[in-house]
Amino acid sequence: MNLGQDPSLAMESKNVVSLPGPDEPVDFTNHVLPILGERCQSCHNAPYDKNGRTIHPKAGLRLDTYEWVMKGNLDDTVVEAGSLENSYLYEVITLDEEDDMFMPPKGGALTAGQIDAIKRWIEEGAKPSAGGTGNTASDMGKGISFHNHIFPLIEERCLDCHSEPYVKNGRTIHPKAGLRLDTYEWIIKGNLDGTIIEKGNAEESTLHAVITLDADDPEIMPPKGEPLTEEEINMFKQWIIEGAKENPSDTFVPEKKEDISAKPTGNEKVLSLVDQLSKRLKPPSKPQMDAAQKSGALVTLLSARHSMVRAEFSSGPNLIKNDAIGALSGIKNNVSHLDLSRTSVTDGVLSEVKKFKNLTWLNLKNTSITDRGIEKLASMPYLTYLNLVSSKVSDQSIKSIETLTKLEELYLWNSDVSEQGIARLRKALPETKILH
Repeated sequence: MNLGQDPSLAMESKNVVSLPGPDEPVDFTNHVLPILGERCQSCHNAPYDKNGRTIHPKAGLRLDTYEWVMKGNLDDTVVEAGSLENSYLYEVITLDEEDDMFMPPKGGALTAGQIDAIKRWIEEGAKPSAGGTGNTASDMGKGISFHNHIFPLIEERCLDCHSEPYVKNGRTIHPKAGLRLDTYEWIIKGNLDGTIIEKGNAEESTLHAVITLDADDPEIMPPKGEPLTEEEINMFKQWIIEGAKENPSDTFVPEKKEDISAKPTGNEKVLSLVDQLSKRLKPPSKPQMDAAQKSGALVTLLSARHSMVRAEFSSGPNLIKNDAIGALSGIKNNVSHLDLSRTSVTDGVLSEVKKFKNLTWLNLKNTSITDRGIEKLASMPYLTYLNLVSSKVSDQSIKSIETLTKLEELYLWNSDVSEQGIARLRKALPETKILH
């Protein structure tokens, strides 16, 4: 993992806070980011090394770039463009200072001018830039236009493989994977596997997933030529976050996000499950939490009102191995969220994970987990989310997955599960959202 700089050593390089004028559009880089840099990034920056120990951002939340601010953390997004009511960032900076959830916890409240700048930025659409008319992500003050910004890229990089059928030497050439990208309607439709865009959610959009793979991954798109630039990727991401609209002026009403967290998301069934589990247990003690942190994971309570915790291993594949999970044994009954993605864990770790009886959310994305490991997860009573993207799992795991009767979200993209296997899973788990 590329570590960032200790925030206490980086403050000199932060931009000077400059507040927007009354009639001036709020610019994220010039107005909002300096406020976050001055008041928030001591706790919510990139992971960094301090005395040989990796310090992770609190609550798994980074606020050091536009992309990280918009991504949020495992709980949910913290900013919803155009909605103060649904923007957790605005909520916590406007609480009473005596409130346990008030932010920032040190140094007093933000000034009225700083709060107003963040408020106006969200109301104006939480855009990366306040103005501009170019075709780059930094020039999209009026929102990203499908026709002006997105389709030209698709036309240049994707239509060789994903256009309408055509005849060549007497043979009909069909679009690869049955996916057409030559019109807005076809892009939104997707293919027989399903949609490739989840409006408002880049992280669950297959289109975003395939353009952000490592350059040497055989599944990266486009498969020929250089990968998309970071700016081009961010443009696609922001377009999806804004609702994947054909025109910036179109209205987009986000669906309630089906996530497992302590903060209301509209998924009352899952929230009720986590709440019920929480009420059965005492919160972990400080010594227990301190011991758990030695695992190398970021370990945090779901909220101040919960006894359930999340453990997120984000220190990179070369640092996190099977034995890391042992440090969580003292709080294993309190762990509801466990993120082992992109680590070097193997099947053996799932023998320990099986002991986390109250686990509801498990991410094994980009690991070497195989069918042998998945067998150990069979019949876990509360598992509602399982991510096996880019794992070694195949059709042999279907029997085990079918026993996860509470499963609501299953991610199998870029795994070895076949189309026939997916059909079998959809029949066995008709209420489960399966992305393949």
